Amino acid sequence: MKVGGDDPRAAAVGRAIDSGRPWSPVLAEQGIRWIVVQTDQPAASRPPDLTGTTVVWSQGDLELREVADQIRVHRPRDAAVVAVDVVAAALLVGSAGMAWRGRRDQQTPV
Repeated sequence: MKVGGDDPRAAAVGRAIDSGRPWSPVLAEQGIRWIVVQTDQPAASRPPDLTGTTVVWSQGDLELREVADQIRVHRPRDAAVVAVDVVAAALLVGSAGMAWRGRRDQQTPV
């Protein structure tokens, strides 16, 4: 099974899944604390090694597991993500300002 995505952390998790080794240390290193497991699915060719995780909630065919290892905190460092957020915020503020000004101009008697 492969975990896709652009995030390099997804590739690290995919390698752990393929290797058959315990997932817990890899998930903790990637900043992942919670796992949702659907227990009624057909068995995979290699069952997941969930050693180092604890079931904290279970109902029907779902389990919520917590990774017991120390979770590494990841902070985004991608300048493009920050730039897009700044541009989006500027557009939102600009749009709100234009809407407010347009509304004010409509209320001003001529």
